[in-house]
Amino acid sequence: AGALGDSRRLKLLRGMFVVGQGALAVSLLCGAGLMLKSVYRLQSIELGYSTDHRLTVGAHRKYDPKASLNESNAAILERLSVIPGVVSAAQTTTSPGGGASLVGIKTTGPGEPQAFSGYLFRITANYFETMGMSLVAGRGFAGMHKGDRPVMIIDEVTAAKYFPKGNAIGGTLMMDKIPLEIVGVVKPVVLGIPGKFVATAVNGKPITAQFYLPIWQAGRQSSLEALLRMSQRPSPDLKAMTR
Repeated sequence: AGALGDSRRLKLLRGMFVVGQGALAVSLLCGAGLMLKSVYRLQSIELGYSTDHRLTVGAHRKYDPKASLNESNAAILERLSVIPGVVSAAQTTTSPGGGASLVGIKTTGPGEPQAFSGYLFRITANYFETMGMSLVAGRGFAGMHKGDRPVMIIDEVTAAKYFPKGNAIGGTLMMDKIPLEIVGVVKPVVLGIPGKFVATAVNGKPITAQFYLPIWQAGRQSSLEALLRMSQRPSPDLKAMTR
């Protein structure tokens, strides 16, 4: 009787073990399916910029106090541009993958000014080319220098919202009580890590506006990111070459 009881218990344990294995296998399959679905969704997100053959390098530079800001930036970009495989180089205070600074903006013109917030990028002239971003109207910052009128580039969604008649180019927005002329409109970009970025909200309204200013309007920056567009996939030792 004892042996028969032990045999029944063993069969019961084996049955429970098999059921447990089956449940675990189903859970793993479901998890794998969800992961693949998430990967597919991330790959299908339109970022608004290209990540193919691009490299971001943190650049903490001490500027020559006798050189102008434009001269200092030009020297850094020239050094980066001669690295083998680099097609174009740019600098920015922050890249889309790292988020951006929040600034307050006001509309100008007839009617009550509208105040809203947006994400600010300070960039060199060839930033859009290096990032593979598309201007949909107007121009970039090429050929502009310190001492020129204050200008900005805004994203397409913001242009449509605050300039519904399609007259954003040549329009003006106010930042820190300084009127900035809009010279270009660019397609919006996804900020932060796709799938993880949570848009900041002000008064319950999500912030989507994006603004670009030339670096020379910002004064000297102690820390800039260097962005490189490569002719091929960057090699692991390339970052060491940029120091």
